[in-house]
Amino acid sequence: MSINTKYKKARILLVVSKGFSQSWVAEIKKEFRQIDLKIVPDNYEAICEAIPGVEALINCPRHVWSDDLLDLADGSLTWMHAGGVGVEQFLTPRFVSSEIVFTNGKIIQGPEVADHALALLLTLTRRLNFVQAGLTAREFDRPIELKEKKALVFGLGGIGMLVVERLHGFGVSVTGVNP
Repeated sequence: MSINTKYKKARILLVVSKGFSQSWVAEIKKEFRQIDLKIVPDNYEAICEAIPGVEALINCPRHVWSDDLLDLADGSLTWMHAGGVGVEQFLTPRFVSSEIVFTNGKIIQGPEVADHALALLLTLTRRLNFVQAGLTAREFDRPIELKEKKALVFGLGGIGMLVVERLHGFGVSVTGVNP
């Protein structure tokens, strides 16, 4: 993989949680050896120590984030990426008013989460939980067809809109509600 020369001099801090396999971390280090990439565990002390002068912060956990990290970055931070989809904890007034570009993983995780939500809904409506438990069709109510049913989706962000899209494909009439 070649890195655009624009990014070769950028200082990037990647925070890894226990869920990151060591082989994956080693692969990242190998692939991105051309850039100044520092990889630290997801604890406050390690991030505080590594963040001065960093231009990009990737995967900072929401429970660790605070405006103190902005102070420690000393104005060098220009981009921050949250690996997950929930971003509320990051949106402090100071961070929101900054010029830092903020991205998150909704496009990466959104389709998977929406598919999973529909899988769970189908498990309930098709009574698959009873089938898995070994019951026969005579021992539980007939499955529910989704066509022409109504659904209410709370939250119309990236994932919510993908759930709406999938429900629409089943012929469900959907009402969406945002906070």
